[in-house]
Amino acid sequence: MELISTNLGLVKKAYQSFIEGNIQGVIDGLHDDAVYQFNGPSVVPMAGNFEGKQGILHFFQIIKETLDLFLFDPQEFIDAGDKVVIIGREGGRAKKTGKSYEGPFVHVADVEDGKIKRLRLYPDTAGGAYIFSE
Repeated sequence: MELISTNLGLVKKAYQSFIEGNIQGVIDGLHDDAVYQFNGPSVVPMAGNFEGKQGILHFFQIIKETLDLFLFDPQEFIDAGDKVVIIGREGGRAKKTGKSYEGPFVHVADVEDGKIKRLRLYPDTAGGAYIFSE
């Protein structure tokens, strides 16, 4: 396994793995007790906290089952030491309603001991909630 020497490099590698569809590559960069916090209204299926690698795998399964993600473009990575801020754009179509959205996102990754400990996701909740609403 390739050694990632910086927190910024670790986070960039995780995002590249996601873009490539390599979910195991994302999971490999996580602490065993990592947490994903998806901030959004309850109508969004992937909203909430997902704890541990199994919980985070469930998060990715929810995305796969409910959303056709047609755009995921992390445009800027800001190195803040033990935190990395990611700013980008995403777009998707809800499988249930057929509605689409495209909008900005901000993510904050907390890194500890060379692994991602927590990822806080702040999507465009107005657009995201709209596509999942009947």
